[in-house]
Amino acid sequence: MEQFFVTALAALTLMFFVYGYLVAKAFYYRKHQEKYVMRRMFPYELNYPDSFSNNKFGNIFFILSWLGTIALYLFNFFFRQQVGLVIGIASFSMAIILVALAIVLLLVPLNYLRVHMIASSLFLVLSIALPAFNCLSAYQAFERAIDNLDVFLSIFALVVAAIQVLVMLVCVLNPRATYQIYLQKEVTPEGKEILKRPNTIPLALNEWIGYIVLVLSSIPIVIMFFI
Repeated sequence: MEQFFVTALAALTLMFFVYGYLVAKAFYYRKHQEKYVMRRMFPYELNYPDSFSNNKFGNIFFILSWLGTIALYLFNFFFRQQVGLVIGIASFSMAIILVALAIVLLLVPLNYLRVHMIASSLFLVLSIALPAFNCLSAYQAFERAIDNLDVFLSIFALVVAAIQVLVMLVCVLNPRATYQIYLQKEVTPEGKEILKRPNTIPLALNEWIGYIVLVLSSIPIVIMFFI
C-alpha cells in the first residue's frame, strides 16, 4: 500500500512543479511580451517586478511541489523499515532546508544581492547532500537485498541518486557560475548598438537544475519502497 502512495505522491509533486513552471512562464510572457528562458533567467524573475502576487498561481504550485517533496521524505522516515535512523532524519531535515532556500531564491529579488548570493550558494552546495544521503540509503538496501529483484532495485536507486550527485557537483564546480554577468553587444539592422543578455547564464541555469534535482531526488526513495 505504501509503495503506491509514495509513487502517486512523487508523481503529484512532479506534476505540480511542471505545471507551476508552465503557468509562471505563461504569465511572464503576458506581462512582458518576452519569452521566459530557463537557461538565461533566474527563478525570481518570474515574479518581476513584484513578488508573490505577480505570479501567485505559479508560486503556489511550486511551493506545493516542494511541500510534497518534504512529505515524501517524512513518509520515508516513518514508513520504510529499512531506512537508517541517522540517514532518515538527515534526509528529512535537508529536504526542509533546501525547500526553505528554494523559496528564498524564488521570492527574493536580486536587489537583495547579498541574501540572494548566500541563499544560492547554500542551496547549490546542499543540493549535493540530499541525493548523497539517498546513495547511502540505496547502498544499505543493497546490502540487505535477499533476492535478485531487490538487488536490481537497490542498484537502480543507487545509480539514479549518484547521477543526481554528479549533476549537482558539475553545477557547483562550474567556474562560470558567478554573479559577474556580462551583457553581449549586438547591432540592430538599423545600425544601433544594443546590449543583450548572454544566451546562457550558468548561475541561473544552476538554480533551475537545483530545483529539478530537488523534486526528482525522491525517485530513489520511491524505488526503494518496492524492495
